[in-house]
Amino acid sequence: MKAIKTPENDCLIGYLKKYAPLACALLVFLLSAGFIFCKLISLKRYNERWAEYDECGAL
Repeated sequence: MKAIKTPENDCLIGYLKKYAPLACALLVFLLSAGFIFCKLISLKRYNERWAEYDECGAL
């Protein structure tokens, strides 16, 4: 059975074709920015933890 074509279906498909790539690109950008932010925070905490050992020559 074929789906009945209606103007509402065509309009929805048009919006999906138009905005789906934009939504995916925005999602990838936000996930990448979040990952970079978390890595920077983790690196900062790591460096703060081991900063006192730099002066005593343990490393």
